[in-house]
Amino acid sequence: MIYLFDEYETLPAGVIKNLFELMPAERQMRALRYLRPRDRENCVLAYALLKYGLMEEYGISASGFDRNGNGKPFLLYHNIFFNISHCDSGVVCAVSDSETGIDIETARNFDMDTAKRVCTDNELSFLLKSEDPEKDFAGIWTIKESFIKQSGAGLSYPVPLNLLETRKLILQASCPVICKWDELRRYYICCFGENEIIKVAVR
Repeated sequence: MIYLFDEYETLPAGVIKNLFELMPAERQMRALRYLRPRDRENCVLAYALLKYGLMEEYGISASGFDRNGNGKPFLLYHNIFFNISHCDSGVVCAVSDSETGIDIETARNFDMDTAKRVCTDNELSFLLKSEDPEKDFAGIWTIKESFIKQSGAGLSYPVPLNLLETRKLILQASCPVICKWDELRRYYICCFGENEIIKVAVR
């Protein structure tokens, strides 16, 4: 299942502070390392979504974490998988019985130099013809990022991004995949491993 929060305007006063105080010390330190207030908020909200998802689906609390050799976090003592992502527009957390990877990105000003480092020739050709290259590049980026996060390889993934064809990644996937564009808030979500999204309200 995918848990999504994107309605910052509904956050009650003081809720981030309350959620922060409920987090373990290690997660508090991680949140405090962010310089931007929105990034710190998102770190807190991501942990809250994980706690909510684990309790909703498995009846367990979020405790006991470690990281693999490439830095991907996992739960100790439970054969349950999760992945988290956040951007200025929202926070997502995927909780699953198998390896999962998720990414959310806000569409930003399109930059061809960045696109050349990330996209295949076919994808570059598509972007050059696109009526909304910011949206379409965000989609390409989230697909590749979520695929690599599912693999657990992180930055050590053996194939450069500009050689991974997004269409093939989706067609050849051996797991559920969802790609979703939010027109109002202009963000893209992609997840490898889960395909159902639940929007969560923070009270």
